[in-house]
Amino acid sequence: MAKNPLGKGRDVESPYATFEANGFEYRIAKTYKLAKNEAADQYARWNVYARSPFTENRWEGPSDTYRAEVLKNMQLTYASPEFIEAYRDDPAIMIATDAALIAAAPELLTALKALTDKAQSVMGDHKSVIIDARAAIKTATTICNPSS
Repeated sequence: MAKNPLGKGRDVESPYATFEANGFEYRIAKTYKLAKNEAADQYARWNVYARSPFTENRWEGPSDTYRAEVLKNMQLTYASPEFIEAYRDDPAIMIATDAALIAAAPELLTALKALTDKAQSVMGDHKSVIIDARAAIKTATTICNPSS
């Protein structure tokens, strides 16, 4: 029997993944099943920390919630390497693969260059904006052209 790589509980500051929507945030502390077995089980549970405007943005938990409810109502905003590996092929969880990032990188690069040009024309040479945009362009260029 394979061991669940997300079965060991984590604290709120180092979750396996984070899902957010409308002021609510769930941080996945652990899962109870292998990812490949969860999709067929409508009652698959995740152990989560939760916060919302109703908790005055204080963390509660961890407590169990249904995976299906998280995926139905929330958007993945962070995934640890372990979570990515476990759920890479799960169609219910949209994890961008390297191929998807590479495919989107040319448009990202074009948009970042346009943003940098606009920022420079509007703000002069405001260093922090220009430096951040140039760093993003360098990253996008590396993704588009790994050999350069």
